[in-house]
Amino acid sequence: MSITDTPNRRLDVPETAFGAMAPYTEADHIGLMLAVLRTAEVANLYRAEDCTETHWMSVVVHPLLTIVHGLKKFRTSSGIPLLRSDDMAYVRMQKSLTPSSHDDYFTGLKKRIDGAFGLRLSEEEIDILESRCYTSPGLPSINPAENFTQLVPQFLLIELKRPNTNKDALIQLGLWASVEFTKRRIEGWGMDMQILAVQIEGDEWQLWEAYATSRGISKEGEHDFGVVFVGPQYMGTTRDLYGIFQILEWLCRCAEWGLREYKEWVKAEMLQPE
Repeated sequence: MSITDTPNRRLDVPETAFGAMAPYTEADHIGLMLAVLRTAEVANLYRAEDCTETHWMSVVVHPLLTIVHGLKKFRTSSGIPLLRSDDMAYVRMQKSLTPSSHDDYFTGLKKRIDGAFGLRLSEEEIDILESRCYTSPGLPSINPAENFTQLVPQFLLIELKRPNTNKDALIQLGLWASVEFTKRRIEGWGMDMQILAVQIEGDEWQLWEAYATSRGISKEGEHDFGVVFVGPQYMGTTRDLYGIFQILEWLCRCAEWGLREYKEWVKAEMLQPE
């Protein structure tokens, strides 16, 4: 029985949540609804307690990412996930790529983001990445990370801020995106593929797209670029079930894009035989 055939269909959810075009199969429905109800309950509980950003990420944001990469459509026929979500709070940015500390713009800025969505590569694909010699010193890395996730192709970055703190999550997302494009330039990879970025302020989610724009040749003889953010697109809110389903629908769209356009770019730029 589909959950849409039960009295639960009276809950306030988007019409697209369980329609023919929904990204969920009937096998997902019961578990999905229970997970969404649990997320709403936890969000209401900890919102009242004014919890820390780290705890909110752990109990509200990451469970939503887990719902998405656990869906049947984002798994292989044998049940292996095609995506992975990572807690980036303890992932360091490569020192060789970190903006100079004497630049006033970056002084005191935490050079990390809170989370990311990436591709879960096969063992053969990981072997290819590990066998390559990358131009940045230190451990082999295909992104700005120095540890834990340095061989994960990440297509969606996430930064969370508590509401009314006068801190702009877009600044840290912009820093990480800029370093990602710097890494691509150093390795000689194409600069045309955008980066998706989710800005969360308390309960409210917004989606941006970051692009590299050419600025010609720098004084050092390198191809200079800037980063432009396009958006935002409102994704939804964790204040109610309707908003949570909206967020999940947008995350599913991002996941589909990551497994389609972004993975094709990764294959062409990083996984081609040398």
